[in-house]
Amino acid sequence: MAQQDVMQPYKGPIFFSAGFRPLFLGATLFAGIALPLWIFFLQGLFVPAGETFEPIYWHAHEMIFGYLGAVMGGFALTAIAEWTKRPPISGWSLGLLVALWLAGRIAIALAATGTIPQVSRQISTCSILLCWPQ
Repeated sequence: MAQQDVMQPYKGPIFFSAGFRPLFLGATLFAGIALPLWIFFLQGLFVPAGETFEPIYWHAHEMIFGYLGAVMGGFALTAIAEWTKRPPISGWSLGLLVALWLAGRIAIALAATGTIPQVSRQISTCSILLCWPQ
């Protein structure tokens, strides 16, 4: 009788046991911060410094890569593991993906204040593709 592959249960912190936990929480917190910021942009209370996005382009970028990226990533990382009956990405791998997503959000915020150049924020946003599992 051939030995069957058995999925080992994840034994680390429960927060990093499935993709939806940290990414849905991150998307929720991000929406709670980005929505008032967008209102400040529209009212003229916050004007980005340096060579950054126009407010409408910032909004589009962050809705796609910030909010939607976290929501779709959380869903996909959880659902695909269930559909394929493979172990989900968890632990350090998931933590690294979440950290890269967060680094992209921080880089955009720092670029809006003129602290870092535009190139740095694009590198942090695109670096998540390098860590995506094969």
